[in-house]
Amino acid sequence: MPAKPESGDYALPTPSPVSSRTEERNWRTVDIDLVSTEEVLRLLNAEEATVAGAVASVLPVLATVVDHVVERIRAGGQVHYFGAGTSGRMGAADSAEVVPTFGLEPGVFVAHQAYPRPTSWWGSPPAAARRTSRAPCGPPGGPAR
Repeated sequence: MPAKPESGDYALPTPSPVSSRTEERNWRTVDIDLVSTEEVLRLLNAEEATVAGAVASVLPVLATVVDHVVERIRAGGQVHYFGAGTSGRMGAADSAEVVPTFGLEPGVFVAHQAYPRPTSWWGSPPAAARRTSRAPCGPPGGPAR
């Protein structure tokens, strides 16, 4: 049991260990930085090949989740994405793209990113949320030559 904080002290909760396969070391690719380019591509391809089977094994549950989300959105609800780093940027990109792609109103999908300031070329989080499918894909000035 954690020590009780003294008067005026504020104890932060100790985070619980998270157990997720995506956060564990993948021993099949432990030497990926030491092999040839072709072997890197083989390793990545082999890992990618495991995705379809993993998704197939949870399709009934996934269908139930999607049905519940659609029901909530139709009733005026929202979908919130939370992430930091790459997962935060992916959530921001997805929440921005559902507007023009599926004709949803802005604000139905909301991204919450954990970072103190803009870290990418595409600007601040509000700028990312305003992207449309007509916006250029790539850094300002076009791709590097």
